[in-house]
Amino acid sequence: MKQVIADSTFYILFYNDICDTKSLYHILKKYDMHIGKRLKYELRNHISKDSKFLSLINDKELDVDFGELLKNFYEFLLIEYPGSVKDINDGEYEVMGISYLFKQNGSLDYLIIDDKYAYNFVINNLSFIKENLVRTIGFLNNGCKKDKTLEINFVRHILKSIEKSIDNGKNPLYITKDVWNKEIKPTILDLMEEN
Repeated sequence: MKQVIADSTFYILFYNDICDTKSLYHILKKYDMHIGKRLKYELRNHISKDSKFLSLINDKELDVDFGELLKNFYEFLLIEYPGSVKDINDGEYEVMGISYLFKQNGSLDYLIIDDKYAYNFVINNLSFIKENLVRTIGFLNNGCKKDKTLEINFVRHILKSIEKSIDNGKNPLYITKDVWNKEIKPTILDLMEEN
């Protein structure tokens, strides 16, 4: 199975934004997904009583301080982008660190990050893993078209749920209605339309 590290936004999509844990479980059965202790802490309100999630996810309790590992990059960002840098203890840095370790071992297939600043951090500072970097929509697209792991009707269902959530005033995956309609939807029309 393909190895995937995803930020909390990916999981929150299924728990809060589209309220579809069944689809999340389906993905967890198709991909080998890993989660670290910081991300687990960020998701604690969702996963603490979700025994199905806990049985499907690969829990990585690594004795590595990913904040310390990325401290030099973080300090650079604080100087260059003082208003847009998150706390070094946020899960985004942990998923970057875990991804880096997986990549060193040749086992990283996807790093899913939807947060704009964390995504750009990887693009600009971690060239070693940026080829594995995708956003959730890109992951779903690849899962269907490239990997052939996710069925088109399954992906279509999730995309339509995301669109409905946006239409209801939410911003799943940090996507506004304007961004959805102008930038994202045109690139995934083939997935959205029924044959």
